[in-house]
Amino acid sequence: MRIFRETFSSVEEVILKIKEGIEEVINGKTPKAKSSKYYNWDRDMESNWSLKYWGLGVTPVPKTNKKLIRWIPPRSDWVKLNFDGAYRGNLGPTGIGAVIRNSSGILLGGLFGSLGLATNNETEIRALAVRVDLCVQKGHDKICIEGDSQIIINGVTKSGFLNWKLDKWIPYINESLGSFNLFELKHTYWEGNKVADLLANIGIDKNIGTIIFGEEDADTVVLDTIWNERPDRPCTGIG
Repeated sequence: MRIFRETFSSVEEVILKIKEGIEEVINGKTPKAKSSKYYNWDRDMESNWSLKYWGLGVTPVPKTNKKLIRWIPPRSDWVKLNFDGAYRGNLGPTGIGAVIRNSSGILLGGLFGSLGLATNNETEIRALAVRVDLCVQKGHDKICIEGDSQIIINGVTKSGFLNWKLDKWIPYINESLGSFNLFELKHTYWEGNKVADLLANIGIDKNIGTIIFGEEDADTVVLDTIWNERPDRPCTGIG
């Protein structure tokens, strides 16, 4: 095996040679860099050798920041309604679930039930409609409503739906929302909607009509989940 050596007259010349070598790799002038993938080795090299400092114009690959996702309590004089629909097959058994809590995370009421056969989006919007109506009946004045279906949230708040089976629920929901002094409707992720998801699946399993309950007659598993989500307790849910 032949070994090639090269001598340099100064440190500056060594640095210049290193820069030229790195430039060749980044700009695809060597066999290694001709792959369609941008190697992890190259990304590490960008960071460790500070290529931007050397003026090579290479933009570092941004790192993905993870954040904690959990149920967030409403403001002190508000209540929060979380709703969800569960389905097993997109025209199979379905269930709805909803829970309402105050700013301390205390259960004020909930419901679960079965809707028979329906699509996933029909289930979600009916879960919203039923629970909003019950909140009106209980006299809540300021309410934050959250669900993990972005399609339903956008359809109700912005553009409507292309499906008439979903569109027909919008006037009903808007009329109910008009009964509140203040309200907001927004999207959350599953990690912030666990209790409603649990209730919706209980609705499928029990396969009965809508059951409304309070803290005194709630299922133990539901109460445990609510307790673990209270704002004074640690919670995991990285997303």
